[in-house]
Amino acid sequence: MYSNFFDDVQVNVSKNIDDDLVKKMGGYNLGKLLPYKAEYMSGFIAEKYSLSLNDGWYKAKMDIDDRIDNGIRRQVGGDEFRLLNKSTDYGEIKYKHVLLPMWMSAYKFKKKIYKFLVNGQTGKVSGEYPKSPIKIAGVVLTVLLLGFLIYLLISNR
Repeated sequence: MYSNFFDDVQVNVSKNIDDDLVKKMGGYNLGKLLPYKAEYMSGFIAEKYSLSLNDGWYKAKMDIDDRIDNGIRRQVGGDEFRLLNKSTDYGEIKYKHVLLPMWMSAYKFKKKIYKFLVNGQTGKVSGEYPKSPIKIAGVVLTVLLLGFLIYLLISNR
């Protein structure tokens, strides 16, 4: 039997912010939450949540279910694992609507828009950026060439 308690599962309830960018930005220490004051928002724009409570709960359950599956896998161990049956009980469900400090921005480069986020609590940044296939290939070839040259130098000793 596997049992786990989940507290403060954070869910992105914005349709305008990509979930992957939010996850890469990292979570927040909810122990440092402060009661809301209007002056905190002075000069800033805040997005109202754009998912319903039911949709937010669905996203939270998907996250919880993934964590449960991973916990069961770790508990069972082994090289191969197949989860045949799982029954989950959710109890004492509570919701909190919180505003978390996050800055969002975007820039345009060569007709494509790249978005990025900054965690206002930790300063961690996540985002998209332009990648040049030619430059990436050049770096890979340079590393391979250097590795080959080092191999030649070592093998000729």
